[in-house]
Amino acid sequence: MTRCILRRLIAGPLLLLSLSPAAPAQVGTLDPAFGSGGVQTSSFEVLDEAWDVALLADGRIVVVGASEGTAGPNSREARVARYLPDGALDQSWAYNNSVGGCGNVPETFYAVAVEPDDRVLAGGYAQFDCGGPQRDFWIHRLAPDGTSVRLFDRPVFGGITENVRDLTRRPDGLIVAVGFTGHTSNPSTWDVAVARYLPDGSLDDAFGTAGEVTVVLGDDQDVAYAVAAQPDGKTLVAGSTTAEANRNLFLLRLDVDGTLDAGFGEGGIVTMDGHGFDDTARSVALQPDGRIVVAGTLTGPDEVPGFFVARYTPEGALDADFGADGVVVADFGGLPGGAASVVIQPDGKIVAAGYAATGAGGLETADFAVVRLLPDGTFDASFAEDGVQTVDVSGNRDIAQALTIQPDGHLVLLGYTEHEVEGQLHRDFALARILGDSAVTAAEDGAAPTVFALHAPYPNPTAATATLAFDLPEAGPVRLALYDVLGREVAVLVDEERPAGRYEAALDGSGLAAGLYLVRLHAGPLTATRRVVIGR
Repeated sequence: MTRCILRRLIAGPLLLLSLSPAAPAQVGTLDPAFGSGGVQTSSFEVLDEAWDVALLADGRIVVVGASEGTAGPNSREARVARYLPDGALDQSWAYNNSVGGCGNVPETFYAVAVEPDDRVLAGGYAQFDCGGPQRDFWIHRLAPDGTSVRLFDRPVFGGITENVRDLTRRPDGLIVAVGFTGHTSNPSTWDVAVARYLPDGSLDDAFGTAGEVTVVLGDDQDVAYAVAAQPDGKTLVAGSTTAEANRNLFLLRLDVDGTLDAGFGEGGIVTMDGHGFDDTARSVALQPDGRIVVAGTLTGPDEVPGFFVARYTPEGALDADFGADGVVVADFGGLPGGAASVVIQPDGKIVAAGYAATGAGGLETADFAVVRLLPDGTFDASFAEDGVQTVDVSGNRDIAQALTIQPDGHLVLLGYTEHEVEGQLHRDFALARILGDSAVTAAEDGAAPTVFALHAPYPNPTAATATLAFDLPEAGPVRLALYDVLGREVAVLVDEERPAGRYEAALDGSGLAAGLYLVRLHAGPLTATRRVVIGR
């Protein structure tokens, strides 16, 4: 029988603790506690496009993209927006390079990553001359308050048009950015471009040529859209390459020094041409066993773009144990669709997000789309309706570009929503949160957690209820207590023997004074502490 012990130690409100698992009935549906009915939109200028999303340690959500005003493309400014855990807009910053007295010149952030100290890495492109087409890799390190800490070194790939489309920070602090570089002789001919940086933002001389690698795959446009770092220091890059007027998706692997890994695919490169039409890899994720998951658009024999997820072995072959010969395509009633982001849940399930058209004739109308697959590639029947969910944000075209998993297992989708205002096209940042279950559900075989952990409170800050989840790999005495900033014990939540398992606690802070508190978990010799902020 589950038992909880609450002991009031000082005058003030009691905290309520529930150790029963969260009900999974609504997994895959919109979270009504987020934004307005599960969605949140933000309008800054005429055209606001959000491209990537990441989470801060306190549960706030960081979004990057661009905003364009009535002056057109030359008014485009890179934008970073921050949202509270409940979806409310917290702050927004616009960034314009404005070098050499040029005034407004276009730039965009396409990629974001958060460092352990909550500094934000944002990457994209900026124009660095006043009149020409020169656009270069552009990476900023931003403080938590949005101020710029460092502008990273710019690679010299030798092209006219260069662009960061994705970046990742490795555990050792090295940062890898991928995108494309355009030939000097023909700005519309692009090659894959990869740059690796030291933690201080300077290019890493131990990688490629002075920190830069260029890979030529086809004769026209080769674009890297996604990057993932392997634990062994190798780098996975995914995107599209043009072949005979059609696009094929590619996946390549670079060795630690930036050379193509000869042990992967053919000379380090894998390509896929589904049915002779346009195919693109937009996202890549790495499983703990080394298998590689790719998501994007795969055009079918009927020339309709399809939302697909594929899995490869560590050697670069399609994984026959996943889907149909390594590939899964989601069917949205025969209408177009496409994936833009894929993540691996802690329980091994695969989640991909993108768009699904809602009416015949192309992309005139579309909704956010999210798909969850079991590890073998079958659709997860416990998620929404047969593993597939669509979200009508608000506009005619809702396109999801990115996806992230919160510590509590909920899914945050990001993109833009498109609509008309007095006959003029407008786009707004759009977020949606889908209820998940991965953080508080034990492994499907019933195994206990293998690591002692006190997970980050969520939401944090909170004005009412926050969730505290903790993992106990072994049975033994457990003590969970709350302290104020002076170290005074406010309440003891648990003080008893507990079996191994995963637990969830509901913290009611509605009557607590606003401020910072500490939650501390003791289990035998192990201790973990988390901060929780009560806000009003």
